[in-house]
Amino acid sequence: KQSKNNPLPMPSTQYSFTIPPLVRLLRHSALLACCTNNIIIRPIHSLKMSSNVLQVKFLSPNAVMPTRGSPQSAGFDLSAAEPKVVPAGGRAVVKTDLSIACPEGTYARIAPRSGLAVKKMIDCGAGVVDADYRGNVGVV
Repeated sequence: KQSKNNPLPMPSTQYSFTIPPLVRLLRHSALLACCTNNIIIRPIHSLKMSSNVLQVKFLSPNAVMPTRGSPQSAGFDLSAAEPKVVPAGGRAVVKTDLSIACPEGTYARIAPRSGLAVKKMIDCGAGVVDADYRGNVGVV
C-alpha cells in the first residue's frame, strides 16, 4: 500500500530484487560505466542472472578496443579515435568510433577521472549512453 510516508509498496517474501552486475569502461578523462537503472523484481523460482556482457563494435579502423589498466581497475580504458585540440576552458566531443550495447537494465555512464582533473586540469562532462543507443560513443 502506498502512502505519503511510504511511497513504494514492500514486496512479499516470495520476491527477490535482482540488480545486474556492473560493467565499467574507463580512459584518461572518461569513465564509461554500465550501471543499473532499475530494479528487476521476479519470483524467486524464476530468478535469472542478467547478462554482464558489454558488446563493442568498431565503427572505423581508428577505433581501439577498450582495455583494463590492471585487474583491480574500476573499468576499461577508452581511446580517442582521432586527435582533437580543445582550447583551455573549451568543450568538444571526442569520438571513440565505438558503438556499444549494454546489458539489459543498464546504461553507460561517462564521468571525469579524478587523477587527470587534479594533475592536468582535464575534465569531461558527465554523460549517459542509453542501453538502446548504437551511435558513436563520444566524450564531452
